[in-house]
Formats: sequence, structure tokens, C-alpha cells
Amino acid sequence: MGPTGKTVLTSLLIDECQKIPDVCVAFFYCKHKDPQRSTFVAIARSILLQLLCYKKALLSYIYKEASTSGESSLESSELTKKLLEVALKAFNKVYLIIDGFDECGKTEKKLISTWFQSIINSVSIEDSGGLRCLFVSQADNDTGSLFVGAAILCRSRGDVGGSRTKGHDINKAILRAAYIAAGGLLHWPDANAREVLPLRMYLAA
Repeated sequence: MGPTGKTVLTSLLIDECQKIPDVCVAFFYCKHKDPQRSTFVAIARSILLQLLCYKKALLSYIYKEASTSGESSLESSELTKKLLEVALKAFNKVYLIIDGFDECGKTEKKLISTWFQSIINSVSIEDSGGLRCLFVSQADNDTGSLFVGAAILCRSRGDVGGSRTKGHDINKAILRAAYIAAGGLLHWPDANAREVLPLRMYLAA
């Protein structure tokens, strides 16, 4: 699927997810050759900032870790993993949507896919369906092998063609399939900027 098509569909899916209550949703759009938008740390920092908007109780924990890290901004992969794992496990249900996975470099792809799959599996043992993650990507030489065993929904370039009605129906079908596969999704609350501001520079990409 072309980059524009998949990103539009991702945005539509996010819009639908935001209408459903009682589930936390966070998302990220990757961009090729932009170190602030194509690495594990960049994705994790953005997700952490979004999660803080949902649960203020995380502020004190992340602030404590930040103040003792010796970093002016969050750069360490190990600390990032620790903070994000704690944050994700603080919610009963979290859904993550990451667009443009194929735009990340090979090393980052492996780090991103390995970590997120491991954390999803560890959470699912205790609470099946409590954490779901959707990666949206073009087919390439790396992505398929990194998600062996994961549910995959494919859309070809040929699906984009045809009449406007056909394209609309295909989009609806994809959204419906993704929605059902995810088990239902989410609501996006208003962010309290004043509460998040002290950590914004630390987590900002």
C-alpha cells in the first residue's frame, strides 16, 4: 500500500478508536531518515507523553527517574524501556497504533518489534487483550520476518483502484477488520498541559 493510503487509513482508524471509552490509546507516525521520528526511543517518548495525559499518577514516578538519570532528555534505551513498561502496565487496557514502521532503519525495526512484542506477550499472560499494538507498514524485506506469528492484514495496491464507492467500501472493511482483530478500542481525553509540562522537555522528541 502506498505511504499516503496507509497513513490516511491509520488516521481514520485512530479517529474511530478515539470514540470508544475506557481504553487508553496512543499513536505515532514514523518518518524515514528523521531521527526524531524513526527510532525506538522517539516512539517511546511520544507514547509516554501521551500516557501521562491519561494518568497523572505516573508523573511523580517518571519525574523521579528523570531527575536521577543524569540526562537532560530521555535518550537511554534501557531507561526508556523501563519507564514505558511501567507506564503501560499502569492501565487496564491500552491500544497502540504505530504508522510507517517500514520507514525505520533495520536495526531500529528489530528493536521496536522485539520489545513491543515481548511486552505485549508479558501483559497478555495476566490480562489477555489488555495491551494491543497495531503496526502499519508497507511490505519490505524486513517487516514480515519480524512479526512471525502475529495477525497480519494485507492490502495491495490493486485494492486502491476502482470506483470511489469501491474504495470507500474497502476502507470500511479494513477498519472493521482491524477493529474486530483488536477486540474494540478507545477514547482520547483532553490533555492537561500544566500537569505534563515539567516533563515535556525531558520526553519531547
